Amino acid sequence: MINLISDFRTLFASLPDLYLILDPNFNIIEVSRAYLKATLVQRENILGRNVFDVFPDNPDDPTATGVANLSASLKRVLQNKTFDAMAIQKYDIRRPEAEGGGFEERFWKPVNTAVLGKNNKVKYIIHRVEDVTEFVQLKKMGSEQQEAIRALSTPILQLGEKLLLLPLIGIIDTVRVQQIIEKLLHTIQLKRARAVVVDVTGVPMMDAKAANYLIQTLEAMRLMGASLIVTGLSNEVANMWINGGVDFSKLTTMGDLQSGVEQAMALL
Repeated sequence: MINLISDFRTLFASLPDLYLILDPNFNIIEVSRAYLKATLVQRENILGRNVFDVFPDNPDDPTATGVANLSASLKRVLQNKTFDAMAIQKYDIRRPEAEGGGFEERFWKPVNTAVLGKNNKVKYIIHRVEDVTEFVQLKKMGSEQQEAIRALSTPILQLGEKLLLLPLIGIIDTVRVQQIIEKLLHTIQLKRARAVVVDVTGVPMMDAKAANYLIQTLEAMRLMGASLIVTGLSNEVANMWINGGVDFSKLTTMGDLQSGVEQAMALL
């Protein structure tokens, strides 16, 4: 029996995944080596201790919810006597003093599972996590790069004291047009512009929904004391708007950018 328990501990410690075994009071009673490596802790320093004493929230992060979310999940396991799969959690870990101390940003995907004993009571909780930090950071980096590209691809140029030019390039969808409008209205307010020329010569496609967002901006601009002129509208885009039932009768359009700028300057 002793050998069996010893073998089990050896097998459990050697598991390639990240595991903790907790008692119903959330004290750590066993841990896999992979978990120790991922969380930068030593086995002898955590066994018998409460999981939240070993892994507290990052005190430098006022928005930290790791402890609260994990505690809620473990309580659900005790109450429902089953497993509880959590969404990806931001739960920073402490770095050893030898590595500079402080906390290191980490993201995890945890699953907590009840192990029932006599009288159908929860005897243990298996806490399994997957370290998804790299995935989250790469995804975040990709989003930031996309935002930077969008910002660069929609510059708002000041042609005069009260005149702005917004040259659009590429496909304009609903998400992008909303971002453009938000940026445009902010710049109109900041620069106190009275006329805006939006040149769509470089836009091969703008669907009806995106067009309607742009046209609805007219009223907001009028309330801000600014006029909108659209230049370079292609036959393809115009037909797309017509087929989509877009009413652009109130929209001032000019065939080319030069004509549009001249018309805008006349309004100032």
